[in-house]
Amino acid sequence: VFESISMPLACALTMNEVNPILQQDASLSGPAVRLRFSPLGLASISRTLSDAILKEILSSSFPFQPKPVRMSGSSVEVSSLSLISISIPSSSLPSVVPLPPNSLTTVIHGISMTLLGSSSGRLSEGPFSTPLLLNATHASLAVRIAVTSDSMGNPLLKMTSCDIPKGFPMVVSYNRTLGLNSRKELVSLASHDAVSIFRDVICPQVKFLLEKRISERFGLLPPKMSLADNSNADLLKLISDGQKLRERRISGVRRTRQTVRSQGLLKHFDLTRADNLFLDYAMTQPPVVNQFGLNIYSSGEIGTLGGKTPFGSRQLPLAPPNNSSMMQISLSDFVPNSLMYHGHKTGLFNTRVDPSTPHFGPMMRSTCDLSTGSLFCIGDIFPTLRSALPNRGIAFIFSTMQAPALIVRPESAGGIFFELAGLMEVRAIERTGEEKMAGKMTLDISGSMKMRMTSKVVKGKITLDQIVMKTMTPDILSQEELDDAGFLSHEIVQRMVNDILRDGIPIPVHPLFKLRSPKLTLYDRSFEISTDFILNSKLIRQFTAQDLNDVIKRAVNQRVV
Repeated sequence: VFESISMPLACALTMNEVNPILQQDASLSGPAVRLRFSPLGLASISRTLSDAILKEILSSSFPFQPKPVRMSGSSVEVSSLSLISISIPSSSLPSVVPLPPNSLTTVIHGISMTLLGSSSGRLSEGPFSTPLLLNATHASLAVRIAVTSDSMGNPLLKMTSCDIPKGFPMVVSYNRTLGLNSRKELVSLASHDAVSIFRDVICPQVKFLLEKRISERFGLLPPKMSLADNSNADLLKLISDGQKLRERRISGVRRTRQTVRSQGLLKHFDLTRADNLFLDYAMTQPPVVNQFGLNIYSSGEIGTLGGKTPFGSRQLPLAPPNNSSMMQISLSDFVPNSLMYHGHKTGLFNTRVDPSTPHFGPMMRSTCDLSTGSLFCIGDIFPTLRSALPNRGIAFIFSTMQAPALIVRPESAGGIFFELAGLMEVRAIERTGEEKMAGKMTLDISGSMKMRMTSKVVKGKITLDQIVMKTMTPDILSQEELDDAGFLSHEIVQRMVNDILRDGIPIPVHPLFKLRSPKLTLYDRSFEISTDFILNSKLIRQFTAQDLNDVIKRAVNQRVV
C-alpha cells in the first residue's frame, strides 16, 4: 500500500519541477540526435583512419606472422615477409561507397609499398634461395567495413573484406647471382602473384588494427562522458580505465573506477556540481547506411549518472541531405532541456550578485552616496529595504524553482523561446561580512534567444521580454516597488539568466570531431547543424598505438606543461 501511494507522489513531485511547456512530452522517447555523415565526410574519416593504420603497421608488432606464399603453378615459396614502407599521397582522398543497410567500402588510392622477404624453391635452372624485394606503386586497397553498435551503444567496426585490385606497377629486386632465365621466371611469378602476396601481408594487419585497436578501444569509452572530460589525455585515460576495469572483471576483482577530470565546457560553474553532469553519446539503434551516407542515432541526454529525465524527445524531422557538408546534425530541443532539468536538480544554475560582482558591484548597496563610490544603488529602487536595513551591502541569491525550458521554433515563428521560474533571496551584508536574509521574491521570466555556433557548443544570449516579480516579504520588498523596479532590475536579471547559459549547450558530437564553419537552421522543436569537421588525427593515431599507457603519460605531461 505504501508503494502504491509513494510512487505516484514521487512522479507528481518530479513533474512539478518540469516546466509545464514540457510536461506534454512526458510519454515521448527515442533518439534526440541524428548524425548523418555524407560521402564527403566519410572520405575524410577514411583518410584519417588510413593514415593512422598504415603508419602503425610499420611500427607495431602483431600476434601473428605473415604466412608463406606458394607462387601459383610452381614450387617457389616466399616467406619471412615484412612490410618495410607504405605511404599514400597527401592529396589522395579515399572513395567511399555506401552499401545498405550497414556497410561501407573504402578504397584508398595511390599507395606505395615495399615488402621484404625470402624466396626459395626450384626454377628451370635448379634450386635457388634469394632475398626478395617487392616495390609496388599506384596500388589501391579496398576495405569493406560493417558498422554496428555494441551492447553499450558504442560504435563497433568489423572488416568483412579486404582486397588489393590488380593492375599496379611493381619492381622486383633479387640476388644478382641468379641466372638470367631464373630472374625472368621469378619476376614473372612475383608479378603474377603480387596481389595475393601484398594482400596476405597487409589485410590481416589492417583488420587487427581496425578491430582490436580502434574499434575495441572505442568500446572501452563509457557511453556517458562527463562534460569535463574533453581533452586527449582525458579520453585516453578513460580508455585505459575501461581496459583495466575489463581485466579486473575477467579476473573477478572489483574496484571503484576513477576518471580524470579537467575544467572543460562548464569551467565557469561550480565543478563539484557540473562534474556530475554527463552527456550520453550511446547509440539508441544500429547505424543505418543509405545512399546519403552513414546515419547514427544517439540519446543526446545530458544528466546525472542514474538520473532520469522525466520527458522525452519529439521525433526528429527528416531534413533533406546536404552532400556539400561533411556532417548534418539534427538535434532535438530535448538535449538543452535535459541539461536545464538536471542543472536545476543539481543547483548548477544557482548564481549570486553582490558588491564584489563586476559591473553591478558598486550598486549592490542599500544606501549610496559619494563615500560609497556610487550615486545610484539598489536602495534607490527599493526604498523600503533601504529604510529597514541602511548602510548594508546587498546580495541577490538566485535559484531556479523549476527547470528552465527552451523551445525551438523556426525563425518565421519567432525563433527560440526561453522560460524560467526562479526564487530571489535578498541578503543584507554587515560590515563584518555577516549575512542575514532580508527578503524574498519569485521571478517568472520569458524571452527570446539568439544562437551562435562554436566548434563545441551552441551559445545563446537571452533578450528578456517579460519579468514578473512577486514579493514574498512585503515588509521589506513591497510589491509596488517591485512593479516599478524598471530597467535596472531588468538588466540585473537578464545578466543572471545569461550567466546560466554562459558556457552554452554542448553539441552531442564525439570529442574526436572539431566542427568547422557550422551553420544553424531552426525547425519546430529541433535544430539542424550543417558543418564540416576536422577529425582529431593525433588522437586516432594514439588509439592505434601499441603501448597505450606510454601514450597516456606523454599526453598528461604535455597538458601539465
